[in-house]
Amino acid sequence: MDAGGSYTHLTKTLGTDATLRMQPATRTSDFVYGNLRGGYGLSLMDNTLDVEASAGVGAGYVNGYEIDGPSSGIALSSAVPVYMTGGTGSRLTRMPPENGPR
Repeated sequence: MDAGGSYTHLTKTLGTDATLRMQPATRTSDFVYGNLRGGYGLSLMDNTLDVEASAGVGAGYVNGYEIDGPSSGIALSSAVPVYMTGGTGSRLTRMPPENGPR
């Protein structure tokens, strides 16, 4: 089982076309992210075959902002992205015979 997370703070200055009559504006965005993953491994055939499976989930949050002008506006909505992962794997280990040729 493992877990992780991150935080990102962005500052940006946004400008628009002069015909929109909107002043450049500085806005900030914050992005928070976390994930959790777990798995299980099984050894078979006298430890020569390993089989593994894992699953995980991750989620985040990014805030929104608005810029308003006299005749128009721009808005960025907040979002909550979520994703899931899964996987399998196997490994075959061939060992030389203990009493074989050297």
